[in-house]
Amino acid sequence: MANFSWLLAERGWRVLLGLAVSLIVSRYLGPTNLGLLAYAFSLCAIVGTVAGFGIEDVVARELVLKPEAARSLLAMGMRIKLMGAAVAFALAIAAGWLWRPGDWPALGLVAWVAAGFFFAPSDLVELWYQARERMKAPALARQLAMVASAAVRLGLVAGGAPLWCFAAAAAVEAALVATGLTLLWFFGDPRPVADGPGGELRITLGQMLREGWPLLGSGALVVITMHCDRLLLVRFAGETEVGIYAAAVRLTELMHVLPVALGAALLPRLAAFHAGDRTSYLRLARKTGITVIAMTGVIAGLCFLLAPWLIPALLGEDFRASVGVWRVQVWTLVFIAIVSIRSRLWVVEGKTRWILAISAVTAGVNVAGNLWLIPTWGAMGAAWSGLLAWTMSAVVWPWFSPESARFMRRWCGLEIAAR
Repeated sequence: MANFSWLLAERGWRVLLGLAVSLIVSRYLGPTNLGLLAYAFSLCAIVGTVAGFGIEDVVARELVLKPEAARSLLAMGMRIKLMGAAVAFALAIAAGWLWRPGDWPALGLVAWVAAGFFFAPSDLVELWYQARERMKAPALARQLAMVASAAVRLGLVAGGAPLWCFAAAAAVEAALVATGLTLLWFFGDPRPVADGPGGELRITLGQMLREGWPLLGSGALVVITMHCDRLLLVRFAGETEVGIYAAAVRLTELMHVLPVALGAALLPRLAAFHAGDRTSYLRLARKTGITVIAMTGVIAGLCFLLAPWLIPALLGEDFRASVGVWRVQVWTLVFIAIVSIRSRLWVVEGKTRWILAISAVTAGVNVAGNLWLIPTWGAMGAAWSGLLAWTMSAVVWPWFSPESARFMRRWCGLEIAAR
């Protein structure tokens, strides 16, 4: 609970501060410019999954199981992520040019956002503290970076800055976070010290990449599921419709911090229980599932009821069309939370191929739904498509495989785990 509290405090603070700054920036930019900025962020989010090569959860697991090899493990992971950052940046530029050929201002926005990829390798330092259940130091580092980044964005609004400056601010925030985590690498406590006796890696570079590629694929598919709507909206409905949709989605995305923080806090304990105490593992897994469903369900219900008053009050009358979109889209929070926790459990159990398979089907459903509904219904069509895709991912697709269906029965308490 202490570990989760620090994660929730750090990410909850980011939600509150991010929400305040996002509202001010959205009002300043208006639906059209906000739509262009959302397009750049969505394109980079999809391409940026390559930057991690899917190794983060693998590294987190190895840090729990082999802490004496932490320094070598983190160094290997950073080399992989630096190589991935270069690949992702090149792909982002190429994708930006292909999606909107000849649109140099839009390509410039993509380039500024993609520059943040090169600061991502430092994120692995946080995994060391997560594995030790000591999240206070990295949480404080991220909070300080968030405050500085918020000050930069507010300064841009006060100074009447052009649109590209807000894209560059994303790279500035990534650089600030990387600076704080790098300082923890050299001066933090506990530091991943030089490997001692017994500090040989239990996983090779090739093994890490082989385990990571299903997570890379599933991560890319999840991001496609969450961001393809904005790319298709900008193609079929225009920048203003993207801005209307992005304003609503941004409010929901800020709340994803809850299941993500809970899953990150519990991953070390789940991995340890799975290795030695299956009964405690299942008990904790069930409690986690019940907690996220209850927590996100209450939040989504309140947002649904308050949307007609909240959206105009927070974003202004220019975004009143976002009310209906948000009242549909906010329910994805419940189903995304279920998928997030379930995916953590499957990583612990080494069932990453299940994550990849269900992510592929979910992405396919969402892309097909968007292609069908967006040309007619615009932003509202994108909202319904996303809700359908995430509902199927959370409560339907896992039952189609005998193995994953057995896991679901154990998780729901319908079947006793085999000893």
